[in-house]
Amino acid sequence: MPYLIRTIAVAASLLLSPACFAQETYSNPTLGFSIRKPGSWHYLTAEQHRENLKRSDFADPKFKELVTRYARTPFLAITKYKEPHDDLNPSVRVNAREAGNLKGMAPEKVVELMASSFARMFKEYAVAEGPLATKVSGHPAGYMRVNYTHEAGGVAWRTTSELWIVTRGDLVFIIGAGTRQDEKSGTRQEVRGIIDTIKID
Repeated sequence: MPYLIRTIAVAASLLLSPACFAQETYSNPTLGFSIRKPGSWHYLTAEQHRENLKRSDFADPKFKELVTRYARTPFLAITKYKEPHDDLNPSVRVNAREAGNLKGMAPEKVVELMASSFARMFKEYAVAEGPLATKVSGHPAGYMRVNYTHEAGGVAWRTTSELWIVTRGDLVFIIGAGTRQDEKSGTRQEVRGIIDTIKID
């Protein structure tokens, strides 16, 4: 296992330890990343993340099996409401991966490539905004906003996902957020407030 992947795995285990749940600011010196969690929001454990994936009904059953089995657990995941939650739970999740063949690619192109997988995962997929060049923590980033129907446990929600991609040397940060399209359970303005607290070295 490459050193960088090992350090990311260690970083994830540190985040998901009970001591981290008391902190409103998450800081990861290894990845050079920090973010501030609103006091009323909740950390999501790796096990809760896996259970949420299992409950989701993707448009392609074979793709669901692959996602459930191989999807990377985010090193940070927060939700507005404590899980389990009966409604669509506004969330922010952050993954990090080695850039590999994405190194040097424009972030808006990377976000377009990553968001394209949503079309296989969910019904009624449509691009609402982007891909756009933007900045996160002062660094070049790509942004997209997409709408689709998310089904879980026999219930369907019209969902909006926002995706930010930040490339930093050999590392790519993948920042995702989900809300209801009608924003009844949480607003995208709330999410933007959280994204604005991100610091990347």
